[in-house]
Amino acid sequence: MSLASQTPENLKKIVFKRLTETRQTLLLDDLLACNRFNVSDRLNAIRTPVLVVCGTEDKLTPLRFSKTLSSEIPGAALQTVEGAGHMLVLEQPGRVAKLISVFLATIPYMPGL
Repeated sequence: MSLASQTPENLKKIVFKRLTETRQTLLLDDLLACNRFNVSDRLNAIRTPVLVVCGTEDKLTPLRFSKTLSSEIPGAALQTVEGAGHMLVLEQPGRVAKLISVFLATIPYMPGL
């Protein structure tokens, strides 16, 4: 569920191994915490630059949620990583790093932040 279909098999094996090494209660608590977390009523109060990045094959946090998130935060930018799943930083680190780098270059220097 966390990785895109075209993720290399060796990466899939590493992720699966790490997940199976993690206590099941920890994973469950993490999923429950994510499910309960909701600040959607306060998103319009965010006044700092925001980049929302989503894999187009993310099944855990589908693109529609990222679109909503970016539309509710004033001035937020949305970028997608084609063919990446929920673990897009592991799946396509170069692409994600480039998106972040380009985004950071657009932010003016703001002393005190």
